[in-house]
Parts: sequence; C-alpha cells; structure tokens
Amino acid sequence: MGRITYANDVAAPPEIAFEYTESPASVSDWLLGVTAFDAEGPLEHGAGARFIATFGLLPLRPKVTCEITSYRRGVVLGYTLRGRPNCTLTVRFDPLGHDSSVMTIVADYPPRHAGWAGRLPGTAVDAFVAWAVRRTENRLRREIAEFHDTDLVGRIA
Repeated sequence: MGRITYANDVAAPPEIAFEYTESPASVSDWLLGVTAFDAEGPLEHGAGARFIATFGLLPLRPKVTCEITSYRRGVVLGYTLRGRPNCTLTVRFDPLGHDSSVMTIVADYPPRHAGWAGRLPGTAVDAFVAWAVRRTENRLRREIAEFHDTDLVGRIA
C-alpha cells in the first residue's frame, strides 16, 4: 500500500475546519478532480455515509462511490473511494493555538501492481498521487481560511 502524508497549519480552529471539510456541499471545491459530490442515502454525515463522486477528467465523467470510513467529530474524517482500486483520503485536525490548527492529510492507495496503476512505472504513480494530494491539501487549506473569515461561521466579514 502506498501512502502520502502532508501536514500544514490552517488559519481556523479544528471545529471550524472540520465543519467545512465535512460538508458535502464543499467537497467539490477542495477535492481535486471532483465536480459533484451527491449523497447516496439518508446519511450525509458520520461513519457509513455514502456519496457518488463525479470526477471531471477531460471528456470522461466517471462516477465513484465514496464512503466515510473514519469519523471522529471535530477531529478525523476519512473518505474511501470504492472501486478499482480503493483509495482512502483521511483528514485530521489538531489544535495549534488560538484560531489555528494543524491539518494532516493522509492518502492511502494500492500498490502499483493493482488495477490501472499496474500499467505505469511505480515512480510515476507515486509522483502523481503526491502531486494530487498536495494540490488537494493546498485547496482545502485555502478554502477553510476563506470559510473561517466569512460570516458563514458567525463572524463579521
């Protein structure tokens, strides 16, 4: 199993950062490649909630089932993309100080001999996943900061 980890400071307390990240309406704003993220059942939050993620890859629009597999309110949120191959993106928020937190993103993906990745050199797969996770982390950090600075969370803009 391959694993990529990034950690960085976020300009929002953990509960605000988690609130934004957990919202299904915001996922397409920060998760790289996702153009739509729609609930598949009655649950929209918490472990077991399932979604259909639509990816915008050139002219293709593949749909993948996504399930929340790790969940601890205000701290950890793990999305697992169900398909071939299964990949997991886990986001964790830890308090850092007044009005800030540390966001750690961990992406777990299958070894390169599984699925589509088996046709690519290992370094190319690792480099692509590292790039995608870094872009996702940057986008999420920026979106959380914008969300925290708006009146959406009860602050004066």
